[in-house]
Amino acid sequence: MLVPISRFIGTPVMSLQTGLPLARLADPIVDPRKLVVPAFRVVGTRLSHSVSVLHTEDIREIGEFGIIVDSDEKLMPLDDLVRLQQVIDFGFELIGLKVVTKSGKKLGRVGSYALDLEVFQVQQIYVQPNWRQSLLNDQLTIHRSQIVAITNKLLTVKDTTTPVKKPVPAAATTAFVNPFRQPSSE
Repeated sequence: MLVPISRFIGTPVMSLQTGLPLARLADPIVDPRKLVVPAFRVVGTRLSHSVSVLHTEDIREIGEFGIIVDSDEKLMPLDDLVRLQQVIDFGFELIGLKVVTKSGKKLGRVGSYALDLEVFQVQQIYVQPNWRQSLLNDQLTIHRSQIVAITNKLLTVKDTTTPVKKPVPAAATTAFVNPFRQPSSE
């Protein structure tokens, strides 16, 4: 199931153990190497650390009340997370990234994206076109399979090709007889 990232921002993190809200999701941490969200930063007054994260693998369920985790022990301080710190050090922000085609055509900037909830992988990217292109298109959707390269400044996607219509032979158009047309009386 695909869910837009905007649905997660500000969502309460609930403890299954106590039934109380522990924090709220602040922003996703995106790994540009695999285009996945391994964790979310969390904020809240009940946290023992000012900067804490919730690994997506520790999410037990996503319900109508929010994100459900087993207990507050799943909200980890950033100090002890060596592999996640490496991803954070990339300084990668997907939203706002410029999007161009492989041939260099500017498409716009990433406005949002959708995650596959089973693996928290970015599946679709929603591109806001620049002001000139926005007269023709509201938004462009790009599937992850169309992505060629990602840097901290640029997202490169495959060029789109428009299908060429095959010409219909003249004999095929004249051979068709309309059964509802009355024969002419000539």
